[in-house]
Amino acid sequence: MKTVLLLFIAIFLSACNTAPKTLAEKCAGYTQDYRDNTEVITNNRSGNKRQRLDADRRLDLNMALKNNAVSDKCDVSNWPAQPDRAI
Repeated sequence: MKTVLLLFIAIFLSACNTAPKTLAEKCAGYTQDYRDNTEVITNNRSGNKRQRLDADRRLDLNMALKNNAVSDKCDVSNWPAQPDRAI
């Protein structure tokens, strides 16, 4: 019972401690995630089937990240181009 209560308190306190991010922080986060995904995509394109599926999943994720960044008015002009789908 104590474990459940402590877990609930930890989740509650962590949810209360989320400060809103500035636009610059959000844009920097989008950019970093996009670049990290692009690197993984590039490395996994020639791997086994699971790696290629992961690369395609990350391509879809990058499209969503770019759409979110554009809707938040972030500059995406210097983001790297995406490779073709692996599968």
